[in-house]
Amino acid sequence: MSEEDVRGGLLDAVADEPPLRFDPDELVATARRQVRRRSLVAVGLATVAVAVAAVAVPVALGRDTTTTQVAQQPTRSAPSPSTAPSVAQWPPPGVEPAYYTVDDLRQRGHEMSKHLRGALPATLSSASKFAYGEFGGEAEGAFYPEQTSINAAFSFTIDGARYSLVITSWVPGTSRSPAETCVANCHRLDDRAGGALYEQTEDIGEGVIETVFHYRDTGAMVSVTAYNYDMTSSSPTYHQGIPLAMEQLLSLATDPELEL
Repeated sequence: MSEEDVRGGLLDAVADEPPLRFDPDELVATARRQVRRRSLVAVGLATVAVAVAAVAVPVALGRDTTTTQVAQQPTRSAPSPSTAPSVAQWPPPGVEPAYYTVDDLRQRGHEMSKHLRGALPATLSSASKFAYGEFGGEAEGAFYPEQTSINAAFSFTIDGARYSLVITSWVPGTSRSPAETCVANCHRLDDRAGGALYEQTEDIGEGVIETVFHYRDTGAMVSVTAYNYDMTSSSPTYHQGIPLAMEQLLSLATDPELEL
């Protein structure tokens, strides 16, 4: 049916009626405008739907497209990972593996133990009843030629429960790289104190073990490992978690007095 047929039909239908100020041409024009308007609205809604989908997809994948950043303080249970990659080269360029004699290691172990008798209570302010282990190698207080690290275990009480820490210090240029050491549930933290920091948490049955590694620009590496039990006990009691803040572990791991 053509527009002329529509116009003629409308005129015939109202021929015997009083005039209603009705213009068929205006009706057709109005109808065209309404159809065009609906088409534009439909296109607009489709465009909005595509735009919303474009925003929703990255959000659903875990990528926030907003530019607002909220500062986060690192905590033990939810470390703040950095987007920086792993240390590209370890040891750092120009660092050659150092050599420490047995006497060198024993002397540094004594010095570090003395330092920690003041540093541990100051850092772990809520802890008491400290038990200070001696630095050594395969055994407490034992050293051997060409040894490349020393470690010591420390136990303490918080809220009536016993926990422990192990502090290990490597001779510059002798520790394994972050890619070899921090492999399971590992996060890189914001660098500080002249080196890269990593955090790793392990669940081993009832045991929870958290380690902070500080890879220093000097080629040395210090790690602090916290346990949810007293690992020096022959029959340890496992607790729900480790009652230490991330900042406490970072303070110990970056302590310059614990570097070989």
